[in-house]
Amino acid sequence: MAPDKPTGTTGFPGGRVKIRGDLFIDPLKYSVNKHTTEHLFWEHFEPGSQYF
Repeated sequence: MAPDKPTGTTGFPGGRVKIRGDLFIDPLKYSVNKHTTEHLFWEHFEPGSQYF
């Protein structure tokens, strides 16, 4: 959640509320052996009412 209020001087064409959205990140890590590790990141963005 973004606590910053947008100002009229920034030139941003979005809405005029505080909620910009949520970014969820889910890491998955797997150790193949003591020398090798694999990882996978899943990201999901849910835009708030800040954007059109």
